[in-house]
Amino acid sequence: MTKEMNKDAEAYDREYDGFLKQLEEFHQQRGTAFKRLPRINGKGVDLYLLYVVVTARGGWQKVNARCEWDDILEDFRLPAACVNSATALKHIYIR
Repeated sequence: MTKEMNKDAEAYDREYDGFLKQLEEFHQQRGTAFKRLPRINGKGVDLYLLYVVVTARGGWQKVNARCEWDDILEDFRLPAACVNSATALKHIYIR
């Protein structure tokens, strides 16, 4: 993941941890559950990478309007046997 974002592992880990902390605080303030990281076909989804990739493409509305979820999916290297992975990734982002 760090390679795609041109960051060294230590910097990426710091940003990832900070992002997850902010995400947990966001859910606490809203009173919504944030129990565990989502998975697709048994593989954990990097929520920080998902956020960075979607925002770099202009945000959820633009990605959705352009139907770019399949393109974004390539950054996550999920097994080919994952059916509807792009839709799952979209729903994970929304949640």
